[in-house]
Amino acid sequence: MLWALGVLGCAAAGASVALAFASDHVSEPGLQAALLVWIILPYILAGLVACWRRPESRFGPLMVAAGFTIFLSTLQWSNEALPYTLGLAFDLMPVVVFLHVFLAFPGGRLERHSERILVAAGYAAALGLQFVKMALGAGGPDNLLAVLAEPRPPTPSRTSSYWRSPRSAWPASVCSPLAAAVPVVRCGAPSSCLSTRSPSAW
Repeated sequence: MLWALGVLGCAAAGASVALAFASDHVSEPGLQAALLVWIILPYILAGLVACWRRPESRFGPLMVAAGFTIFLSTLQWSNEALPYTLGLAFDLMPVVVFLHVFLAFPGGRLERHSERILVAAGYAAALGLQFVKMALGAGGPDNLLAVLAEPRPPTPSRTSSYWRSPRSAWPASVCSPLAAAVPVVRCGAPSSCLSTRSPSAW
């Protein structure tokens, strides 16, 4: 059983690398895949070692589950709608899983009531708020859970382009005197404007 999970974990890491390099929306596939695999494999393999050495502890299964959860979040690298949607739903889960593993060390259990409340709230926020975000259209057209379309950025109006290019908005007859007057206003004194003339000449 443990060997099968180990092979499955290596396959999951390899699938993450393949998804990254085949994706059309991953900017740095090599770097991003390396960072995620560097987390996925150690968690799964270390969790399997913990299960083998201390089968009564829950910490080993928790680490294995954390590794596979991180793999599920990499499915959003896929170009297909279904795995992309599944990976997008797990987008925030690695953060909560890291918190769970940290607080459950070394026995794999959350001993304090405050810790259980914190982790439960984290899972509820990571899943619940992510589903709300996806239902509102986040994630683009491949998001199968979208109820509303993702809002498009507003197109620039004539007024905004007018204020972005003030020089072109004024006639040349107005721009030329203004451009000629700017050095005089900015300099404030003849000696600062004419740097080639010595101060004693004034």
